[in-house]
Amino acid sequence: MSLIQEGCGVVLDKKVPEPHKKLAQCLENSADSKLAETGRNLNSLREERRRADYELAESKFATVKNVQSQISLAKQIVDDVKAAESRIAEFRASIRTYAKLIGLHLRSPSTR
Repeated sequence: MSLIQEGCGVVLDKKVPEPHKKLAQCLENSADSKLAETGRNLNSLREERRRADYELAESKFATVKNVQSQISLAKQIVDDVKAAESRIAEFRASIRTYAKLIGLHLRSPSTR
C-alpha cells in the first residue's frame, strides 16, 4: 500500500509542484516521531540528489562511501515507511490536515 496516497488519501501526482518535497513535509508533520524522522531523511536524500545533479564538481559525490551511505539511507526510508503502515490510524488525520494546509488534494483513504 502507498502510505501517503492510498493510506492517507493524499493526492501526489505529476500536477503537484515539488511532490517529493511535499511528501517529506507531510511525513515531517505526521505527529509520529519515527515518521517525522523518515520525512527529514527523505528531504536530506532529495537535497543530496539535487546537489549531485547541479554541483558535479563537489568531490564527495565521486566517493564510494557517499554513494553507499545514500543507498543505505534510501533503504532505511523504505523500511521505515513499511513499518509505519501498521500505525497509520495514529497519524492519518495529522497528515491529511497538513496536506490540506499546503494545498494538496485529498480523496478517501483506502481501508485495506
